[in-house]
Amino acid sequence: MASPKDSRTDEIMQATLAELNNQLKVVDELLRDLESKFERGLIDIGRYTLLQKDYLGQRFDIVGRIEAITTNAPTEPHKPVSEKIGWGKITVDPVNLRQSLSEKFDLEEIKDLCFDLNIDFDDLRGEGKKVRELVAYCQRHDRLEELTTRIATLWPGVLQSGADRRE
Repeated sequence: MASPKDSRTDEIMQATLAELNNQLKVVDELLRDLESKFERGLIDIGRYTLLQKDYLGQRFDIVGRIEAITTNAPTEPHKPVSEKIGWGKITVDPVNLRQSLSEKFDLEEIKDLCFDLNIDFDDLRGEGKKVRELVAYCQRHDRLEELTTRIATLWPGVLQSGADRRE
């Protein structure tokens, strides 16, 4: 027979799971609404990207808390998303990153990458693919991890030659 303490703990756990599932539904609705607004041209790519990143981070945290409760695992402290999904902390060697981008990406792919990161390709100095300028821009604005993560998301395995290193 379950003790009153165990019963109360189960009730609290069930209530917490119900609340987390409600939060998950709200975030999913926000993501759908954001996508709809973007498709209809009601928000620009920069705002869309920032909000999407925020909502996906919230979603990831909620799902992690649900999994922790259902598996009786302790919740982990806040970590960057790259660590949570098993990539570990990403450290970036800008020289190797520049070389990899120069060798493996064409002009259109570099332009797409800039667009995805809300970096105006035409504002980067230089001619041609502007890879050096893109890497330098990201380094100056503390966005090398974001650049590397985006590349790894779009083209898995392409940077495994040393441009990024998982710790």
